[in-house]
Amino acid sequence: MSVFHFKKFSIQQGETAMKVGTDGVLLGAWVDGALIGDRVLDIGTGTGIIAIMLAQKNPEAQIYAIERDENAFQQATGNVAICPWSNNIHVYHIDLAQYLLSSSNAYSTIVCNPPYFIKGWQVDNPGRKLARDAEHLPHDLLIAAAKQLLTVDGNLWIVLPKQEGELFITTALQGELYCCNKTQVFTKPGIAAKRLLLRFSNQKTVVEENELLIADEQNNYTDAYKALTKDFYLNF
Repeated sequence: MSVFHFKKFSIQQGETAMKVGTDGVLLGAWVDGALIGDRVLDIGTGTGIIAIMLAQKNPEAQIYAIERDENAFQQATGNVAICPWSNNIHVYHIDLAQYLLSSSNAYSTIVCNPPYFIKGWQVDNPGRKLARDAEHLPHDLLIAAAKQLLTVDGNLWIVLPKQEGELFITTALQGELYCCNKTQVFTKPGIAAKRLLLRFSNQKTVVEENELLIADEQNNYTDAYKALTKDFYLNF
């Protein structure tokens, strides 16, 4: 599907290796609109979907989206141009390491659907490998970026596979970035959690943990999943 339609915007994805998926939609929907604040950084924006979702949640925020892949950058730029909040979203063709050298801005929210590498996973598409290989965005770099760019009370929001997410929590703690919220995502009953939705801040606090089940045993979407994504998906 080259175009993915949401309630208030559409995502063109024909030129990008990584298409609209559950991870990005989950993360964009999970970010608490009350905590977004006035300046947002979307690291590795891909099609621009999360940046646009956050603009829908908080139309007053200025959102800065960076992307290192040329095709994804062009696709995100086009998607932002046709969305209702195009004046609030700014897309840049740059990687995070370069951005850190040139930016002195502080952000109330940093959001990232970061790369991860699964041992033995073979990918023929170079763009898809770039988007999913953590070598191109090491987790320690993302943690350092959060420490440098977040406001004192700002938040980093990410989604990762469970194993990688647990490792990220440990690595972040070593960098004095603390997990505040942790949602384990289950696709179906009886199956181990596939993803972690995580919020981090500079403030040490007790971690709030919960679970989200996407579908029941009859493959029907749960009320909790519908409630989380209803502002975006057409069929909810």
